[in-house]
Amino acid sequence: MSSPRPSNHEICKKIADALSALRGGKISQVVTKHIYGDLADLELDSADELPGLLVKLLEEIETIGPVKCYAGGRPPHRSYEPELKGLELWPYSWHSESLGRGMYLKFAMKKEWYIYVDCHRGNPSGV
Repeated sequence: MSSPRPSNHEICKKIADALSALRGGKISQVVTKHIYGDLADLELDSADELPGLLVKLLEEIETIGPVKCYAGGRPPHRSYEPELKGLELWPYSWHSESLGRGMYLKFAMKKEWYIYVDCHRGNPSGV
């Protein structure tokens, strides 16, 4: 019998894949309903500032430990948004040292692209 998904390796690899995509400029935001509230919560003036902040936040998760920060289902939930066509969702929750507060970040990956879903204040789970 196989262990439930995602494995610890897979949880860590998603963070590495997300960082690689963002550093390569491969970010897409197809669901816009969260972006304006997220930008206000993150105190960003423009969506252009978002990729740099996401890299910083994902690096924090990488340092703390992706498995410790993972806040998703087993197996990962799939998006119900038509624009995301059932992609797996990867949520993480942690206390951000750089922002001085609990954070919640959720994304999907499509091939080598980071698909923005959510990033805002949140209650860290398991941190």
